[in-house]
Amino acid sequence: MDVMKAVRKTMSGVKMTHKQIQANKNAPFAYIRYENGKLIDENGEVLRDAKRYINRGMKSGWEVYKEEKR
Repeated sequence: MDVMKAVRKTMSGVKMTHKQIQANKNAPFAYIRYENGKLIDENGEVLRDAKRYINRGMKSGWEVYKEEKR
């Protein structure tokens, strides 16, 4: 799934994640969420545009977030 599809799904309330975010064990949230009209990334920073993710090789590889059962 590409970046813009992931953003649209996130804005409609679906938690989206990326395999590189999932792989980051230090991330407090392993997904991108929509809060108070802003897209929040896995570290709680506001996402201003999608370029950061494209530059990190994250143009594709988005999946719907699944909670891990522990």
